[in-house]
Amino acid sequence: MFKRLIKRLVDEEINRRAADIPKPVEPPQGYNSLEVIRGGMFHWVYAPVNNTHAWIQLRTSNSSQLDACGAVTLIEALGKSKDATFEEQMDMRNNMEAICKITMNNPTFDEFVQMCTGADIVQSKMKLELKRIKAIDCTGMSAEEKYVIDEQIKKIELHLAFLLPENTFDFIVKWALGCDVSDIKKLTHEQLLSAAILANNGHDSPHHHLTGCFTDRDMSDIDKAAWVIYNEHVADNKIAKGIR
Repeated sequence: MFKRLIKRLVDEEINRRAADIPKPVEPPQGYNSLEVIRGGMFHWVYAPVNNTHAWIQLRTSNSSQLDACGAVTLIEALGKSKDATFEEQMDMRNNMEAICKITMNNPTFDEFVQMCTGADIVQSKMKLELKRIKAIDCTGMSAEEKYVIDEQIKKIELHLAFLLPENTFDFIVKWALGCDVSDIKKLTHEQLLSAAILANNGHDSPHHHLTGCFTDRDMSDIDKAAWVIYNEHVADNKIAKGIR
């Protein structure tokens, strides 16, 4: 009897003290800034450079700084209904290059490009080839022949716009966006659709219905992708039912 009384008094005291612990306005969602997830702003990373590796100091940027570089989605579940145009490819590469510029600290982006292209024979040859093709007189050529030349020019210009070695460029962009620490690339089409349906019913946002390790930037990326998938789902159902 005495033991039960002591236990009850202890339990009551623990409950009283627990009630005084500050509680967040909302339960933790698992969305944190990259700096918090990585545990710091600057990191020395052993990055791939063509067929070798090099130490590069990278800066962890916040979501506002990354968004200012342009739209780059990490949601693979969206897929692509059509091939990207040349202009869309250039826009995407410009956005990714902007991310590299704010991420590379030592060496900087410009310093690294100079190191990689200063004695780049391949780049020099491609520039000469581009100059030669652009100098071709297309007068009297058929539409098909002009198209072939135009595609050659676009292909070379796209390659020259890719100043860093491809594997370095890809590695730094993924690191900057937190692909190595975020679960965002694991999200499926079904998960995003389910989250959007729950958000529509609950009048909130899809990211509220997904758990995992995500960066603060992932919130808007998830919401945009989930609503796109949801709207496509609604449109497909209307078509299936013959509703306009």
